[in-house]
Amino acid sequence: MIPSQPDPALVALSDPTTSAAQLQQIASDRPDLGELILAHPNCYPGLAEWIRSTAPAAPPAADAGPPLAPSGGLAQGPPGGPPPKQPRKPKPAREPEQPKQPKQPKQPKQPKQPGEFSWKRFGLVFALVTLLAVALVGGGTYLGWYLNDQDLARHPAQPGPSVVTVEALDYEAGVEASMPDVRGLSEDSARQVLIDAGIPGDLVTSTTVPWAGDEGMVVEQAPAFGTTNPESVQLSVSVKATVPDPAGLTATEFVRQLQALGAEVELTNRYDPAATVGHVIEVTPPTGEVLPGQVTVVTAEPGVSVYVSSQRSVEGACSSGAVNLNGTPYSNSLKCSGRMDQPTNYTWIASRVADRLTGTLGVPDESDPAVSAVVDVIADGSIVATYNAQYGASVAIDAKISGALRVTIRVRDVVTPTGSGSVSVGFGDLRFTGGAEPMTRLGGE
Repeated sequence: MIPSQPDPALVALSDPTTSAAQLQQIASDRPDLGELILAHPNCYPGLAEWIRSTAPAAPPAADAGPPLAPSGGLAQGPPGGPPPKQPRKPKPAREPEQPKQPKQPKQPKQPKQPGEFSWKRFGLVFALVTLLAVALVGGGTYLGWYLNDQDLARHPAQPGPSVVTVEALDYEAGVEASMPDVRGLSEDSARQVLIDAGIPGDLVTSTTVPWAGDEGMVVEQAPAFGTTNPESVQLSVSVKATVPDPAGLTATEFVRQLQALGAEVELTNRYDPAATVGHVIEVTPPTGEVLPGQVTVVTAEPGVSVYVSSQRSVEGACSSGAVNLNGTPYSNSLKCSGRMDQPTNYTWIASRVADRLTGTLGVPDESDPAVSAVVDVIADGSIVATYNAQYGASVAIDAKISGALRVTIRVRDVVTPTGSGSVSVGFGDLRFTGGAEPMTRLGGE
């Protein structure tokens, strides 16, 4: 004899962990194993009903007792069911004549048992399947030919696999299958849960999406939980994502991008004089690294400011109070005079804690429209910014003064209608701005 490999279908039926989807495929490919499929613990009601509806009626058992299997043992049916048909006499083998098997004494008929499932019954079926597998290994080519011939004789008009698949996977009439929530499960586990819920496996498809954290997990599903008898199911399965680049994005835009990738974001603020307020200045882990489930984002905050009008000048004296510049009132402002014959300086101590001098520059609205002046911002003797003050126009002041001990405002190149005298220049809400802790030295809150 030529030894052959064990029948995969019989091996699968001997395994109690074989899934419902595998049982369905075996039922489609091997109708002769219907009784063994019915005895398997994972055979679901719809599959059992289909097997029973397509199986031909079995003839009465022969009085002479159960037939002999080709390997010499008794060919017994599943426990609790009627004995199998008497196999017809095999055709002459094309291989060299095999030695005849000795006849076994007749065995008494097995009494019928109630149709309920029990572990004892499953144990008997498991033992029978194991014996059949051993017989197949020893029987070789002859036994395979014999079983195939028997299968053709017993099922001459069995429908093809395509028809079986459609019929077996339809929703059962009158039964509603509700869509479970499979997010957070592996793809294999999610598919099994869907089948167990009564949703046919051929309706389920999957796609991959970049996602934070572990790979291979279902992160999105369609339709939503609770949908009844869905026409199709789409699973989104995670693959590794990388930390995106926050350049040019506000903190809000960047956080939304991270959350769309499934990451949880811890947001903190920090003052940075070189950064644009509200934008990202740091992200951990950095851009390009594998995106974990948790990301820390640091955004630029505006810092703390104090009005220059609240600080005592050490050179020159400006009046403080409200001022209107180009039609806009400013409550915490300064008016500083400039002379035509020489520059005029006004100086304050910044204590090296302020990073910026900000405010609005213009000629007060009550002044003569013909006047103008030039204003320099000087940090420790160096000009850091220059502005033109004109009537009916306002200019934004934003001068960098980081590390400066003394900050000076110089008014020069004054123009008046008469060619003499002085001009008042207005500084609306002029402020020193810096980090929260250092600015406490200037009275910042």
